Amino acid sequence: MTAALAIGGCGDEDGAKDPAPYAITVGEFIALIQPEKQEVLAAFVAQSEACQDVKANPSFTLVVTAAGLDADPGSPLPELIEAQC
Repeated sequence: MTAALAIGGCGDEDGAKDPAPYAITVGEFIALIQPEKQEVLAAFVAQSEACQDVKANPSFTLVVTAAGLDADPGSPLPELIEAQC
C-alpha cells in the first residue's frame, strides 16, 4: 500500500510531469521571494544554451528582477532571462 501511495504522488492525475519552474510569467517571478527566484533562474540557466556562461547567483537574480520590473508582467519569463544573458 505504501508503494502505491508513493508512486501515486508523482505527476498529476493524467500522469503528466510538473512544468519547469521557469515556465511562469514575469509577474509571477517578481512575486517570488529571493531564494525561490534564484532556484527558478538556476533551473533555467542549467538547460539554456544562451545562458551557458552565466552563473545563477544573487547578482544575476537582481539583474533579472530589475529587468522584470520594467517588462510586461504577462510576458513569459524565459524570454526575459535570455535577454539578460
